[in-house]
Amino acid sequence: MAAGSGTGEVYPFTLAPGSSDGKAWADGDFNSGHQKLPEDDKRHIAWLFRLGALLRDQFLPGPEHQGMNPLAHYISRGTWTDHNRSSLSQNRLDYYLYGYPYGNKPKAFRSPNDFFPHLLWIAGGSKDKSLCSCQLCNPEQAKPSWWPQPAPVPAPSASSSVAAPRGSSVSTGTAAVSATPMSRAASASSAATKPAPAAKPIQQPMAVAPAQPKTIPGPVTTDPSTHTQNPAVVGNPAMVTQPDDKAVFREGEAVWFLTNPTWRLGIVLQKLPPATQDGRLRYMIKQLAHSLLQLEAHLRPENEMRPFLAFSVPAVNLPELQNTWVRNAPWSQIVAKYAGDNPTRQELVGVEGSKKALIEIDHSYSLFNVMLDSRSSGGKLVVQGIFLGAERINVGEAVRIRLTPQEMNPAWPKNMPILMVLKEIFTAKSGETDGLFFSGDIYRLEEITRQQPVVEQTEIPSAMFKEKVFRDGIRAAAGTHFQWVPVLQNVTKDETVIRGRFYETSRLMAILDQNKFDAALAKGEVEDVQAYLNNRADSKGVYVGRKQNRLEMLAGAVPDDFVLPLPASIQEAS
Repeated sequence: MAAGSGTGEVYPFTLAPGSSDGKAWADGDFNSGHQKLPEDDKRHIAWLFRLGALLRDQFLPGPEHQGMNPLAHYISRGTWTDHNRSSLSQNRLDYYLYGYPYGNKPKAFRSPNDFFPHLLWIAGGSKDKSLCSCQLCNPEQAKPSWWPQPAPVPAPSASSSVAAPRGSSVSTGTAAVSATPMSRAASASSAATKPAPAAKPIQQPMAVAPAQPKTIPGPVTTDPSTHTQNPAVVGNPAMVTQPDDKAVFREGEAVWFLTNPTWRLGIVLQKLPPATQDGRLRYMIKQLAHSLLQLEAHLRPENEMRPFLAFSVPAVNLPELQNTWVRNAPWSQIVAKYAGDNPTRQELVGVEGSKKALIEIDHSYSLFNVMLDSRSSGGKLVVQGIFLGAERINVGEAVRIRLTPQEMNPAWPKNMPILMVLKEIFTAKSGETDGLFFSGDIYRLEEITRQQPVVEQTEIPSAMFKEKVFRDGIRAAAGTHFQWVPVLQNVTKDETVIRGRFYETSRLMAILDQNKFDAALAKGEVEDVQAYLNNRADSKGVYVGRKQNRLEMLAGAVPDDFVLPLPASIQEAS
């Protein structure tokens, strides 16, 4: 069996005889809302090409093969299982791969990355399920010896949850397994529109029992500015420098910024004090393009900026950029072909370069502030912070996280954030390669009545505390307040479940849509701003992995002599 590229390159890929575990589940086996995709559907083909890229990287490593067309387009139907169904939930489509033959009900591979270990097992022709390292066959097999066991924390009973206020965006539809989501936030050519949060099926609801909290009479009235984070959550507090939590954006982060009437992609160079009475910070931004295009930096107030994850990256239009890295693209030829000496066209070619670069950045990471002696700790490299895709994240902060169906509870409201407070960020051997991992405690936000006891929480980051205090004030008239409820303690997750960093609703919603935000507050409602954001690595690109530093992540999108000024507190890992 051969696979071909659009440029005539052909190279073989042979499956073991009889390589298939496919099972055709009957339509009645699926919940309502599922629909089978035809094999020529572009989303079906996108899965195949992603799997092909993974196979190429596994069997044909090296930069000389990166430009080749993925080979999965030619994988026989015997290896691509029979049911690839979409599921509609909250006006959003998710796409999953069904066909796993074990069990009484269909189980889904949520993304090509989830399916890939199973595909390797199929390709090898083995019939021994114990040799497969996918999450469905052997969820614990691939975890190394250092992987800690999660410790479930008792949570309040489902009956303690307050009914959602009228007008809140709570899903009442059938939950569906989440896979690789399609673009969920707005296109960069328009204003942000609200994407629906992923809904997940619950197979085995968690056993819940009433917590034994320390009670505080009456509502919490603590001034959030006086909240101090418990040093225990940051591992080595003497070495950790936290970002300014008054700033929505951070130096080194990739952002969208407004150049009337369009949005462009750039990297934050510097944070500057407000220049107007509205108190909004200003930021110096380097516009991204390609290495041959010199562009001036832009000074923008934060209300003319958006997190990268607030918009989806439009498709890259230049065919020369489809099968190469932005740093390797023949930019002289591309500019000559599409722009010549026309400055407007040259800038538009630069926009194409910035889109390609940010897709690569979205699928990569770099580390900073290595913890002392961590290199000799069983192969683990422990760090204080990470540039994860477009964002900069520190130990001790909260990140948005995707839980497994087994970790979820159907009684939890669908419109409340679920976060991990990071205790440790590290890389370690996972099979033959280094994997990226995050350890910490997981919390969910719950709205409860004033009659229920309040848990004093000093261990959470200040951003989570301020989120609670803000929501308490908005919902005070309804007689409710909010509590961060522990879900899991000392759990370790790999990078695929990290959605992105946590943004306070009061800060980001005022930037994304001030009028809608004000209208909701006037009605005593709170919309979770996290629902307006995509997840890290939602953009359509191949996995890149670790880069040496942030500047290497920008290679090809900035001039060769560009210098990235990062705060002195950031010492990038070598």
